Amino acid sequence: MEDLRILHQFKENNKLFIIAESTKVYCKCPNCGKVSNKIHSKYTRKIFNGSLDGLSQEITLIARKCKCKELSCSQEIFTERFTFIDSYSRLPNHIIEIIKILGLSTSAEKFLKS
Repeated sequence: MEDLRILHQFKENNKLFIIAESTKVYCKCPNCGKVSNKIHSKYTRKIFNGSLDGLSQEITLIARKCKCKELSCSQEIFTERFTFIDSYSRLPNHIIEIIKILGLSTSAEKFLKS
């Protein structure tokens, strides 16, 4: 995944936990497009909690909130954006695509059997 560093990875009760953070130098304001390296705060975002390849996994991402440097921008503080996961989503885009493909193939199988 893009510009990410795994900070910690451990296994507990047959579940793999991964904690990662961004290594990007700056964040881009979603409102005005100006780049900023002024960090306001950080927060954790659980982006996956499920099973892949039979192993239960939980992926937590430490995301940053930044201050916009553009004085005329109405967005004073904004959250760092990632291309692999939509805002407010808890599943990375590639997993959503896999679910769609599985759903379509299952529907096609049912259709062909009838």
